[in-house]
Amino acid sequence: MGLPMIALTIGQGIFSTVQKNKQADAQEKLYRQNREAAGQAGADKMAAENMQFANNMKTIAGQRLDANLEAMRKVAEVENSASESGLAGASVDSQSSQYHISALRQGTSLSDQVKQLTTNTRLTAKGVTAETENRINSVQRGVKANLFTELVGSALGTAGGMIKNDPYAGSFNIKKKKEESV
Repeated sequence: MGLPMIALTIGQGIFSTVQKNKQADAQEKLYRQNREAAGQAGADKMAAENMQFANNMKTIAGQRLDANLEAMRKVAEVENSASESGLAGASVDSQSSQYHISALRQGTSLSDQVKQLTTNTRLTAKGVTAETENRINSVQRGVKANLFTELVGSALGTAGGMIKNDPYAGSFNIKKKKEESV
């Protein structure tokens, strides 16, 4: 009775290991698919964010160029008008300076916008990374079963069942077994 039970236990352990490994392979495949999809979604989201950032930077660069060109145009007009009318001196220089100062102020405002856009893009990137990691971690990886562990577990289960069914097994029945054999 012992040998067939041992053979059955070994067979059950091997079968259990094979089944668990198939489940682990399927789970690992699901994990990898999810990981790829999460990575692609994160990359797509960041590509859109970077495109928006680049467009905003082009707009700001254009605004800065326009402000500088406008200031240079106005300074040229003031200097041209002054030379045609024969005016010169502090009032012309003051007016020219005001146009340059105005362009510098607009440039400072645009620089502040660049800093804000850069910060927002960096924070968005951190958020996208966290979302991607959370999505990846939402699916467990497949863990393969260990044949030795399965066999030992099955053997212990079988041994426990055999001891339970043996009226002479266990520490309390040793005295009883000795009495019957006398």
